[in-house]
Amino acid sequence: MRRPALLAIVLVAIGVVIGGAVGGVTALVAVGIGRWRGARAVAAAALVALVVAAVLTVVEAPATGDAPGYLFDFALDRPRAATAGLIAGVFALVAVVLAAVHERAPTSSSDQGEGRD
Repeated sequence: MRRPALLAIVLVAIGVVIGGAVGGVTALVAVGIGRWRGARAVAAAALVALVVAAVLTVVEAPATGDAPGYLFDFALDRPRAATAGLIAGVFALVAVVLAAVHERAPTSSSDQGEGRD
């Protein structure tokens, strides 16, 4: 199996572990965007999803004086915002991994033996 295919499978599996079906589909979409447009496009999509999550946080359940925003049931009160945040997180994870793989210096067979006695 080729490395890009193995990387895609691993990223989708991590997406499923992090966010279930939504995380897996998001990782699959992110890997597709990454192959099509690169890691920067995936990072831009993460930023857009994060902005959507922030807007939905305020729209779904406006903050009141009675309920501070750090309660455990924050995501239960704002399911769309929580899902958008999950999507942003998976997009960011995939963007970082794709950028790291892309920016990694290639190794050649002549470099592998250098520096060893």
